[in-house]
Amino acid sequence: MDTAQPDQPAVKINRLTRRSVGVLILTILITGFMRTNLAGRVDDTLTIAINLVIIGLLWVIVYRYLNFTAALIAGLMYAFSPWAIWYSQPPLLLLYSLLLIPFAPSIYIFSETKGLARILCIPLFILLMYFYLVIILPSYSSGNTTSKANPFTYTIDFVTGLNVERAIEPAQAQVLLINVPRPESVWLLVLGSATLLGLPALWLKSRRIFLVVILWIGIPILLLALKISFNPEEILPVLPALCLLAGAGVAWLIKLMPGKPYSRMIILSAYGVVFLSQALWWRGVLRYLELTAR
Repeated sequence: MDTAQPDQPAVKINRLTRRSVGVLILTILITGFMRTNLAGRVDDTLTIAINLVIIGLLWVIVYRYLNFTAALIAGLMYAFSPWAIWYSQPPLLLLYSLLLIPFAPSIYIFSETKGLARILCIPLFILLMYFYLVIILPSYSSGNTTSKANPFTYTIDFVTGLNVERAIEPAQAQVLLINVPRPESVWLLVLGSATLLGLPALWLKSRRIFLVVILWIGIPILLLALKISFNPEEILPVLPALCLLAGAGVAWLIKLMPGKPYSRMIILSAYGVVFLSQALWWRGVLRYLELTAR
Protein backbone atom coordinates (compact mmCIF):
# COMPACT_ATOMS: atom_id res chain seq x y z
CA MET A 1 0.00 0.00 0.00
CA ASP A 2 1.38 3.35 -1.03
CA THR A 3 1.84 5.88 1.70
CA ALA A 4 1.44 9.61 1.04
CA GLN A 5 4.73 11.38 0.69
CA PRO A 6 5.11 14.86 2.14
CA ASP A 7 5.46 17.79 -0.17
CA GLN A 8 9.21 18.15 0.10
CA PRO A 9 9.51 21.63 -1.50
CA ALA A 10 6.76 22.97 0.75
CA VAL A 11 8.39 21.45 3.84
CA LYS A 12 11.72 22.97 2.86
CA ILE A 13 10.15 26.40 2.35
CA ASN A 14 8.36 26.22 5.71
CA ARG A 15 11.56 25.29 7.50
CA LEU A 16 13.46 28.07 5.77
CA THR A 17 10.76 30.57 6.67
CA ARG A 18 10.80 29.55 10.34
CA ARG A 19 14.59 29.74 10.39
CA SER A 20 14.51 33.16 8.74
CA VAL A 21 12.03 34.51 11.28
CA GLY A 22 14.14 33.17 14.14
CA VAL A 23 17.36 34.71 12.83
CA LEU A 24 15.57 37.99 12.10
CA ILE A 25 14.34 38.17 15.69
CA LEU A 26 17.88 37.43 16.93
CA THR A 27 19.29 40.14 14.67
CA ILE A 28 16.74 42.62 15.97
CA LEU A 29 17.65 41.78 19.57
CA ILE A 30 21.34 42.26 18.75
CA THR A 31 20.53 45.59 17.11
CA GLY A 32 18.72 46.78 20.21
CA PHE A 33 21.50 45.61 22.53
CA MET A 34 24.25 47.27 20.49
CA ARG A 35 22.40 50.60 20.45
CA THR A 36 21.78 50.90 24.18
CA ASN A 37 24.01 52.65 26.69
CA LEU A 38 25.40 55.23 24.27
CA ALA A 39 26.70 57.41 27.09
CA GLY A 40 23.44 59.34 27.34
CA ARG A 41 23.54 60.45 23.71
CA VAL A 42 20.22 59.07 22.54
CA ASP A 43 16.69 58.25 23.50
CA ASP A 44 17.16 54.48 23.61
CA THR A 45 13.49 53.62 23.12
CA LEU A 46 13.07 55.67 19.94
CA THR A 47 16.48 54.63 18.67
CA ILE A 48 15.78 50.92 19.03
CA ALA A 49 12.31 51.28 17.50
CA ILE A 50 13.69 53.02 14.39
CA ASN A 51 16.50 50.49 14.08
CA LEU A 52 14.02 47.63 14.27
CA VAL A 53 12.19 49.11 11.29
CA ILE A 54 15.44 49.55 9.34
CA ILE A 55 16.79 46.08 10.09
CA GLY A 56 13.43 44.47 9.40
CA LEU A 57 12.96 46.23 6.07
CA LEU A 58 16.55 45.55 5.04
CA TRP A 59 16.12 41.87 5.93
CA VAL A 60 12.87 41.58 3.96
CA ILE A 61 14.39 43.23 0.87
CA VAL A 62 17.53 41.07 0.85
CA TYR A 63 15.68 37.85 1.69
CA ARG A 64 13.03 38.50 -0.96
CA TYR A 65 15.41 39.26 -3.82
CA LEU A 66 18.53 37.29 -2.83
CA ASN A 67 18.46 34.52 -0.21
CA PHE A 68 18.67 33.65 3.46
CA THR A 69 22.46 33.82 3.71
CA ALA A 70 22.63 37.26 2.10
CA ALA A 71 19.91 38.54 4.44
CA LEU A 72 21.74 37.10 7.45
CA ILE A 73 25.04 38.81 6.59
CA ALA A 74 23.40 42.10 5.60
CA GLY A 75 21.36 42.24 8.81
CA LEU A 76 24.27 41.39 11.09
CA MET A 77 26.62 43.76 9.30
CA TYR A 78 24.20 46.61 9.89
CA ALA A 79 23.51 45.54 13.48
CA PHE A 80 27.21 45.52 14.41
CA SER A 81 28.38 48.45 12.27
CA PRO A 82 30.16 51.00 14.52
CA TRP A 83 29.09 53.80 12.18
CA ALA A 84 25.43 52.79 12.24
CA ILE A 85 25.57 52.49 16.03
CA TRP A 86 27.24 55.86 16.55
CA TYR A 87 24.75 57.68 14.38
CA SER A 88 21.78 55.87 15.92
CA GLN A 89 20.25 59.06 17.25
CA PRO A 90 17.03 60.86 16.34
CA PRO A 91 16.19 62.90 14.35
CA LEU A 92 19.12 62.00 12.08
CA LEU A 93 18.48 58.27 12.36
CA LEU A 94 14.83 58.74 11.46
CA LEU A 95 15.74 60.89 8.47
CA TYR A 96 18.27 58.57 6.91
CA SER A 97 16.06 55.56 7.59
CA LEU A 98 13.40 57.23 5.45
CA LEU A 99 15.62 56.63 2.43
CA LEU A 100 14.57 52.98 2.63
CA ILE A 101 10.98 54.04 1.97
CA PRO A 102 11.49 55.12 -1.67
CA PHE A 103 14.02 52.34 -2.20
CA ALA A 104 11.74 49.45 -1.19
CA PRO A 105 8.92 50.20 -3.67
CA SER A 106 11.48 51.23 -6.31
CA ILE A 107 13.23 47.87 -6.23
CA TYR A 108 9.87 46.11 -6.28
CA ILE A 109 8.45 48.13 -9.18
CA PHE A 110 11.64 47.99 -11.22
CA SER A 111 12.08 44.24 -10.65
CA GLU A 112 8.55 42.90 -10.86
CA THR A 113 6.51 45.21 -13.08
CA LYS A 114 6.52 46.17 -16.75
CA GLY A 115 5.75 49.13 -18.93
CA LEU A 116 5.39 52.74 -17.82
CA ALA A 117 5.71 52.01 -14.10
CA ARG A 118 9.18 50.60 -14.58
CA ILE A 119 10.21 53.48 -16.82
CA LEU A 120 9.08 56.12 -14.29
CA CYS A 121 10.48 54.27 -11.30
CA ILE A 122 14.16 55.18 -11.70
CA PRO A 123 13.79 58.96 -12.34
CA LEU A 124 11.36 59.17 -9.43
CA PHE A 125 13.83 57.38 -7.19
CA ILE A 126 16.63 59.73 -8.28
CA LEU A 127 14.44 62.77 -7.63
CA LEU A 128 13.51 61.55 -4.15
CA MET A 129 17.16 60.90 -3.29
CA TYR A 130 18.20 64.33 -4.55
CA PHE A 131 15.47 66.03 -2.51
CA TYR A 132 16.44 64.02 0.55
CA LEU A 133 20.20 64.51 0.31
CA VAL A 134 20.35 68.12 -0.86
CA ILE A 135 17.41 69.71 0.96
CA ILE A 136 16.35 67.66 3.98
CA LEU A 137 19.41 65.93 5.43
CA PRO A 138 21.88 68.88 5.51
CA SER A 139 19.49 70.92 7.66
CA TYR A 140 19.56 68.22 10.36
CA SER A 141 23.23 67.24 10.27
CA SER A 142 25.69 67.96 13.05
CA GLY A 143 27.61 70.74 11.32
CA ASN A 144 30.96 68.96 11.76
CA THR A 145 32.03 69.35 8.15
CA THR A 146 35.14 67.74 6.74
CA SER A 147 37.93 69.94 5.42
CA LYS A 148 37.62 68.34 1.98
CA ALA A 149 34.77 66.37 0.52
CA ASN A 150 35.88 62.75 0.12
CA PRO A 151 32.80 60.56 0.14
CA PHE A 152 34.71 57.62 -1.37
CA THR A 153 36.85 57.33 1.76
CA TYR A 154 33.80 57.46 3.98
CA THR A 155 32.15 54.75 1.88
CA ILE A 156 35.11 52.45 2.61
CA ASP A 157 34.91 53.40 6.28
CA PHE A 158 31.20 52.55 6.41
CA VAL A 159 31.87 49.14 4.86
CA THR A 160 34.68 48.24 7.24
CA GLY A 161 33.63 50.10 10.38
CA LEU A 162 36.99 51.90 10.51
CA ASN A 163 37.76 55.53 11.45
CA VAL A 164 34.54 56.01 13.42
CA GLU A 165 36.74 57.28 16.25
CA ARG A 166 37.15 60.51 14.25
CA ALA A 167 33.45 61.14 14.76
CA ILE A 168 33.43 59.95 18.37
CA GLU A 169 36.50 61.84 19.62
CA PRO A 170 37.81 64.10 16.83
CA ALA A 171 40.59 65.60 18.95
CA GLN A 172 41.56 62.34 20.68
CA ALA A 173 41.03 59.72 17.98
CA GLN A 174 44.51 58.20 18.25
CA VAL A 175 44.33 58.13 22.04
CA LEU A 176 41.04 56.23 21.81
CA LEU A 177 42.60 53.66 19.47
CA ILE A 178 45.58 53.20 21.76
CA ASN A 179 43.25 52.44 24.66
CA VAL A 180 40.79 50.41 22.58
CA PRO A 181 42.69 48.66 19.74
CA ARG A 182 40.97 46.76 16.92
CA PRO A 183 41.96 44.35 14.10
CA GLU A 184 41.85 46.92 11.31
CA SER A 185 43.40 44.78 8.58
CA VAL A 186 40.94 41.94 9.29
CA TRP A 187 37.91 44.24 9.10
CA LEU A 188 39.21 45.81 5.90
CA LEU A 189 39.98 42.49 4.21
CA VAL A 190 36.92 40.49 5.26
CA LEU A 191 34.20 43.13 4.99
CA GLY A 192 35.76 44.97 2.06
CA SER A 193 36.15 41.81 0.00
CA ALA A 194 32.54 40.80 0.70
CA THR A 195 31.25 44.15 -0.54
CA LEU A 196 33.37 44.02 -3.69
CA LEU A 197 32.22 40.47 -4.40
CA GLY A 198 28.67 41.73 -4.04
CA LEU A 199 28.98 43.74 -7.25
CA PRO A 200 29.41 40.80 -9.67
CA ALA A 201 27.14 38.64 -7.50
CA LEU A 202 24.28 41.11 -7.73
CA TRP A 203 24.91 41.67 -11.44
CA LEU A 204 24.59 37.95 -12.12
CA LYS A 205 21.58 37.58 -9.83
CA SER A 206 19.48 40.49 -11.12
CA ARG A 207 20.71 43.37 -13.24
CA ARG A 208 17.62 45.37 -12.39
CA ILE A 209 18.30 45.19 -8.67
CA PHE A 210 21.96 45.89 -9.41
CA LEU A 211 20.98 49.13 -11.14
CA VAL A 212 18.81 50.32 -8.26
CA VAL A 213 21.50 49.52 -5.67
CA ILE A 214 24.20 51.26 -7.69
CA LEU A 215 21.99 54.35 -7.93
CA TRP A 216 21.36 54.15 -4.19
CA ILE A 217 25.11 54.21 -3.54
CA GLY A 218 26.27 56.29 -6.47
CA ILE A 219 23.92 59.27 -6.25
CA PRO A 220 24.92 60.30 -2.69
CA ILE A 221 28.61 59.83 -3.52
CA LEU A 222 28.29 61.93 -6.68
CA LEU A 223 26.32 64.72 -5.00
CA LEU A 224 28.70 64.95 -2.05
CA ALA A 225 31.77 64.78 -4.28
CA LEU A 226 30.58 68.01 -5.90
CA LYS A 227 30.51 69.79 -2.56
CA ILE A 228 33.49 71.59 -1.06
CA SER A 229 32.77 70.11 2.36
CA PHE A 230 30.11 67.91 3.87
CA ASN A 231 29.02 66.32 7.11
CA PRO A 232 30.01 62.65 7.49
CA GLU A 233 26.45 61.64 8.32
CA GLU A 234 25.24 62.95 4.96
CA ILE A 235 26.63 59.85 3.25
CA LEU A 236 25.31 57.48 5.91
CA PRO A 237 22.18 56.54 3.89
CA VAL A 238 24.34 54.35 1.64
CA LEU A 239 25.14 52.00 4.54
CA PRO A 240 22.11 49.65 4.11
CA ALA A 241 22.96 49.31 0.40
CA LEU A 242 26.56 48.45 1.29
CA CYS A 243 25.29 45.82 3.71
CA LEU A 244 23.12 44.41 0.92
CA LEU A 245 26.17 44.16 -1.34
CA ALA A 246 28.20 42.44 1.37
CA GLY A 247 25.42 39.94 1.94
CA ALA A 248 25.22 39.20 -1.77
CA GLY A 249 29.00 38.78 -1.92
CA VAL A 250 29.17 36.30 0.96
CA ALA A 251 26.24 34.28 -0.40
CA TRP A 252 27.93 34.11 -3.82
CA LEU A 253 31.27 33.12 -2.27
CA ILE A 254 29.60 30.27 -0.38
CA LYS A 255 27.91 29.14 -3.59
CA LEU A 256 31.24 29.03 -5.45
CA MET A 257 33.22 27.27 -2.73
CA PRO A 258 33.55 23.46 -2.87
CA GLY A 259 33.25 21.19 0.14
CA LYS A 260 29.79 22.13 1.36
CA PRO A 261 28.46 22.20 4.03
CA TYR A 262 31.84 22.62 5.74
CA SER A 263 32.97 25.53 3.58
CA ARG A 264 29.68 27.31 4.34
CA MET A 265 30.22 26.81 8.07
CA ILE A 266 33.79 28.09 7.88
CA ILE A 267 32.86 31.23 5.91
CA LEU A 268 29.89 32.11 8.10
CA SER A 269 31.97 31.47 11.23
CA ALA A 270 34.68 33.81 9.94
CA TYR A 271 32.19 36.61 9.42
CA GLY A 272 30.63 35.84 12.79
CA VAL A 273 34.04 36.33 14.43
CA VAL A 274 34.49 39.66 12.63
CA PHE A 275 31.06 40.90 13.78
CA LEU A 276 31.81 39.72 17.32
CA SER A 277 35.12 41.64 17.27
CA GLN A 278 33.22 44.78 16.25
CA ALA A 279 30.79 44.26 19.12
CA LEU A 280 33.61 43.80 21.65
CA TRP A 281 35.44 46.84 20.30
CA TRP A 282 32.30 48.95 20.59
CA ARG A 283 31.68 47.89 24.17
CA GLY A 284 35.30 48.84 24.88
CA VAL A 285 34.68 52.27 23.33
CA LEU A 286 31.66 52.75 25.60
CA ARG A 287 33.73 51.88 28.68
CA TYR A 288 36.45 54.28 27.54
CA LEU A 289 33.92 57.10 27.07
CA GLU A 290 32.45 56.45 30.50
CA LEU A 291 35.89 56.54 32.16
CA THR A 292 36.98 59.73 30.39
CA ALA A 293 33.67 61.45 31.20
CA ARG A 294 34.22 61.12 34.96
